[in-house]
Amino acid sequence: KIGACVKHFAGYGAPTGGRDYNNVELSERTLRDDYLPAYEAAVKAGALLVMTSFNTLNHVPSTANKWLMRKVLREEMGFDGVIITDSVLMNSYRTICGYEEALIRSINAGNDVLLGVDPYDYEIVYNAVMDGRIPMSRIDESAERVLKLKEKLGLFDEEEPEQIDIKKQTAITADINKQIADKAVTLLYDKNKMLPLSKDKIKKVTIVCSSHAD
Repeated sequence: KIGACVKHFAGYGAPTGGRDYNNVELSERTLRDDYLPAYEAAVKAGALLVMTSFNTLNHVPSTANKWLMRKVLREEMGFDGVIITDSVLMNSYRTICGYEEALIRSINAGNDVLLGVDPYDYEIVYNAVMDGRIPMSRIDESAERVLKLKEKLGLFDEEEPEQIDIKKQTAITADINKQIADKAVTLLYDKNKMLPLSKDKIKKVTIVCSSHAD
């Protein structure tokens, strides 16, 4: 009863150059040739959700890009599942247009679910619907998609939920994570020809991590 979600649409996923952040200047041809094929393949494979990115493509955030959501993802790729934003609490999107406007733009562009909202954000959306900034039809459209997703996943079934052995499942998940990590390691640079690391030559290694989380 879990639906696969592919992310982040669009602006991530170029086959060369690693991950792309912030503003990406692209021609439509480059976008279609290099960035979109991975998402199209995921949609064809049956992904039930697509998460949008806060990357700006030619200065327009993907999450607020109605052309990407409706024309490309819905019409051209034929995706009829749920579109969900990344966490709207992250600063990268809010700094572009302000928090309230970010929520409204996300919904009007075609996102069905807002991820990571504050409990009070309901009032922002409610008021925007009441004063016409968000059409009621936009809310109905998304609500129907979310209900269809829940039905497809069997969340309305009345049978007793499966009891999960947490310790066993944790071990299985850890093994899967290790397999994915082993296959996903990508070497970007090795200018000094230091890899693979040798215990005889290198005694200490510093690992530097960066995150938007505390």
